[in-house]
Amino acid sequence: MSTQPDSVTKEPSETGFTLIEVLMAMAIFAIGILAVGSMQIAAMNGGASARRSTDAATIAQDQIEKIIAGDYDDLAAPADAVVNGRYSLNWAVAEDDLNNDGNNDAKNVTVTVTWPDKGGDRSFNLDFTKVLNIKG
Repeated sequence: MSTQPDSVTKEPSETGFTLIEVLMAMAIFAIGILAVGSMQIAAMNGGASARRSTDAATIAQDQIEKIIAGDYDDLAAPADAVVNGRYSLNWAVAEDDLNNDGNNDAKNVTVTVTWPDKGGDRSFNLDFTKVLNIKG
């Protein structure tokens, strides 16, 4: 029988983590968190850009509804008007002869909303045609 204490005869235990293993795990975790953070920022920027585009489409649609509700003869292109501070609203009117009788009986309207954005100005165009009542 051996007279040495048990602590001397036992093999060293291999439980736990080494410092290198902990540092590697922390580095991998940090890289993953940075990737998730950058995706979150990109998603927020995309959401803000989509909101501005939706606002521009709403402004253009609102203007078209006002033009449709107005009188055909009063429809003319205005100077630029600023809406909601950052959006510039303009529309162009071109007359057209739909039935080739020599008289203009339709007005083609292009409503354009422009706003500043990262990388330059962006714009949204909406086209429609307002037709004079043709009796025939």
